[in-house]
Amino acid sequence: MCAGTSSVVIADVPRVKCPKHGVRTVSVSWADRRSRFTGAYEALVIDWLKEASISAVSRLMGLSWNAVDGIMQRTVKRGLARRQEQTVAQIGVDETSFRRRHNYATIAKGHPIGHGPVCGRRSQDKYTYGLV
Repeated sequence: MCAGTSSVVIADVPRVKCPKHGVRTVSVSWADRRSRFTGAYEALVIDWLKEASISAVSRLMGLSWNAVDGIMQRTVKRGLARRQEQTVAQIGVDETSFRRRHNYATIAKGHPIGHGPVCGRRSQDKYTYGLV
């Protein structure tokens, strides 16, 4: 784990029998049911991912690349589920190429300045505006 330390959470999470759904494990506030990590630990991994690559974070945290990617995927899924639909009157579009291989990234941003990205697209075709 991080900095040579580790913590293990051991809990007897109750299981209940539901007539409609069968036997289910009770949800706990400190972990997602699809994860073996606590919410606080996943938040720490996400904070590190803002500063470093998946490979660097996996080495630092003592996790596999797949474990870090899974944390990232669950976080994105939760974020998208909370996202509210926006009505945008104006958008700004920026497109840039990277890696010298005609790979393009297109970002559409809501205006006035301050609204988050509306959508983004990565493409090898520089004419992606109609696809955004």
